[in-house]
Amino acid sequence: MIPHSQFDTIVVPMTVVTCPRRPGVEFVSIRFNTTEKPHEPIPLIYRAFENYYARMGYAEYTPYLTEYKQLNWMFHLIQTQECHHRSRYHSKWVLNLDTDERVVYTGPGDFLTFLRSQPDNIGELSFIINRVLKTEENPKKFTNFTKLSSELMFLKYNKTTEMSWFNVKGAIRPDLVFVLFYHWSYRQKEGVRVISVPKRIAHIRHYRNVDIDALNGNWLENYSGKFKETKLDPKFEQNLIEAVKQKVKYVYEQRGIRCEEIPEMYFKRFGRKILDCKFRNETVNE
Repeated sequence: MIPHSQFDTIVVPMTVVTCPRRPGVEFVSIRFNTTEKPHEPIPLIYRAFENYYARMGYAEYTPYLTEYKQLNWMFHLIQTQECHHRSRYHSKWVLNLDTDERVVYTGPGDFLTFLRSQPDNIGELSFIINRVLKTEENPKKFTNFTKLSSELMFLKYNKTTEMSWFNVKGAIRPDLVFVLFYHWSYRQKEGVRVISVPKRIAHIRHYRNVDIDALNGNWLENYSGKFKETKLDPKFEQNLIEAVKQKVKYVYEQRGIRCEEIPEMYFKRFGRKILDCKFRNETVNE
């Protein structure tokens, strides 16, 4: 694989982009001239997912089967193990986090370099937790970008607890760990070690709901009750705002190809019914 490589190609027939084979390549981005910003990367082999992150190619999606609820509230551990063991065939490191948790890396270089610098016998990196009080539910639907900006969790919620090792979260080497328990490893291969990462290097920022009736809803009892306002790095925060807007725009402003954008020879050959297109000025009901 050649990082950041690019090449000229053609789009034919219709919406098919011709790409030369390159070992290790899984995603491709396209642009229509040298000054245009490349569009969102798409997987070379498209797979349909229900989960947004999976559909964007950032994560693998595995549904939890609800019949396991007959066991007890820890039923999800069965499929967590299954996901863990499959990941050893495609990932060297796996972050075992929930979707309301973020890694905040404050060490030298970047997080990827930090992971690559670990000795070969390290099977888990445990991170200290910094919990942020999340006092409201997220909106169920996207309405507009003004509302979106006011509901971004990393802008709206900043009241944080002290850092604590209660409920640690980890980055796991699936090839060195046999079994997981919640967010950390339970059994490792012989000779494999676990490292507790100093908080000056990295921590987990957890946007935790305060619903007393939710699972472990009394979690605040494990903290001092003293809070302070903390925010992400200003430059990173601004980049994150723009990245979220671009991703939301990508999801909600997608449209089908218009009839006038299809070359005439294909339009005549296949016909409008097969192409399933609309002209620019047509309304939704037409």
